[in-house]
Amino acid sequence: MTIDIPRAELPDFERPPINEMVLGVQFNQPPGYNSLNAADVRQLYHAEFPHLEEHSPLAPAFETFGTRYVANVYTNISINLTPVLSHSRYWFVGSPKNELIQFQPDRLLHNWRKVGRQGGVYPRFDAIVAKFERELRDLEKLFMRYGSNELGINQCEISYINHIVDPNSTKEPMPSDWLSFLHLAESPSDLSINLRKNLLAKDGTPFARLIVEANSAIDAESLKFIVFQLTVRGAPEGSRIEDAVEFLRFGRATAVAAFKALTTSKAHALWGIVS
Repeated sequence: MTIDIPRAELPDFERPPINEMVLGVQFNQPPGYNSLNAADVRQLYHAEFPHLEEHSPLAPAFETFGTRYVANVYTNISINLTPVLSHSRYWFVGSPKNELIQFQPDRLLHNWRKVGRQGGVYPRFDAIVAKFERELRDLEKLFMRYGSNELGINQCEISYINHIVDPNSTKEPMPSDWLSFLHLAESPSDLSINLRKNLLAKDGTPFARLIVEANSAIDAESLKFIVFQLTVRGAPEGSRIEDAVEFLRFGRATAVAAFKALTTSKAHALWGIVS
């Protein structure tokens, strides 16, 4: 299997509506790991991410495909497996709190997010993926002390969560003004859309999915907006960190191209498209 990263120049936006971006990998839990080792992991990232939060763990998740599939068709096939042993999921949060790491024995994720009304400046994909690669390599070195040779990565994901608002109106955004695949005569009372598309390797086999979600939302000040999320999730070509980074670059290219295709020229003008 070979991943085909889109080669066309990707669109860029001066003012993207991104509210959060997440990079994540799932891997085999090292055989010698136990809950006491979480203190070692925290120490690994403590200098940059000093704040600690404890959350329920994420269940193992794999994008799976049957023997029959149709290219370029959105589908709804996925599987979630409940872990036999439950460990906490720790959030290591930075100062300021725009970035955090999520860790559990079979997952590592890096989030960038807006915090508050101003939110901060999105540092862009290349800067975040470089940080995430260093964090993965540091974790792999630590895991070697527990008897693991490498992380054994089996799934990767990248998500862009966008908050679409009309800066010129306090009314709920008309979805078809922003999302090019909708043609509505009037705004719906509630919006909830979930689309899934198989992504194929060069040999024609599916190895990942593009997941597109659009939902109505309202903030603490009763301002209505649209949450538009694009996720690419699936199996990297190999189990090494460099394979995961290659998948994340593919996922970024796929998600950004889909974002442009699924949003309108009016939206592009507002967000300052430059390519």
